[in-house]
Amino acid sequence: MNINRRIAVVSLTRQGAELAFKVSNVLEDLDVDVYYQKKFKFSSGIAFENFRNLIQNIFSEYSAIIFIMSTGIVVRSIASLIDSKDRDPAILVMDEKGTNIISLLSGHIGGANDMARLLANKINANPIITTASDVSNKPCVDTIAIRNDLIIDDLTCAKVITAMFVNGLGIKVVDEWNILFDENFPETYEAEGYLVVSNLKNLDLDKPYAKLIPKNLVLGMGCRKGVEFENIKEAIESVFDSNNLDIRALKMISTVSVKSNEKGIIGASEYYGVPLKIYEIEELEKTELKFTQSQFVKNTIGTGAVAEPCGFLGSQGGEMLVQKTIIDNITLSIWREF
Repeated sequence: MNINRRIAVVSLTRQGAELAFKVSNVLEDLDVDVYYQKKFKFSSGIAFENFRNLIQNIFSEYSAIIFIMSTGIVVRSIASLIDSKDRDPAILVMDEKGTNIISLLSGHIGGANDMARLLANKINANPIITTASDVSNKPCVDTIAIRNDLIIDDLTCAKVITAMFVNGLGIKVVDEWNILFDENFPETYEAEGYLVVSNLKNLDLDKPYAKLIPKNLVLGMGCRKGVEFENIKEAIESVFDSNNLDIRALKMISTVSVKSNEKGIIGASEYYGVPLKIYEIEELEKTELKFTQSQFVKNTIGTGAVAEPCGFLGSQGGEMLVQKTIIDNITLSIWREF
């Protein structure tokens, strides 16, 4: 279930504000802020004076906003702020009596559908969900990606494949690692499209497809002292591109302790938004029999190999996809974790 963690509940009337506090109480495990008009003078929550200014200010600050008011007011207040389904917050609308909860915007990626179901269950309300895949109980690429912690390669392609699922067309699922083993896909005897789980950058398919990217690649790395971040970035992207690997599948960068303060390596970790795993020389020495050793490297830092053993350890003994590659005093090796 995709439930957003930071939520705003906004009301315009006293009865709406009282319901907003009830919503906050039943969602006690989440981070909820209640907004109400200043004239009502509640002892908690956040008072506001200008509704339109409030929505302008908070729209991008929360992962979900629950409005307790008419749908028309909500549509007019957020219309100019809507950007795209992968960036907009989940938007839900409730009536003042808490009878209906409408999933209005970002039903799948934003989690509005799941939030509507959760909240409806807690306050005995009616969740109103209109997305075609949910109504027809058919697979939705967006939801599948979220449920399995996968990255959607292209939202337009995802929409096309979801529509094909909804319309009963044959979709072949290509998932060599069986990541989607919990999903229930309809049987198909003729592929009219594909849903592919892959860390490859480019796929050679002759029919429409949606690609979901697992973050399962570990980059083992070493470098000469003082190599700049830009050089390291260029080397990383060169190795990924030349091996047709999607950089978005990168899960971790790993290196040896003597390189832990290299600004270029630290910068790469920050730039790609992945953790930097540091291994001690003693840990790498235990893998010496598995990888070709360099006497120069051993004389310099105390162990004869860095990139490959760091990738091996970081991937927990995974599969080596790219053996040690040297580019401008930078050594790289790419591994897929099991």
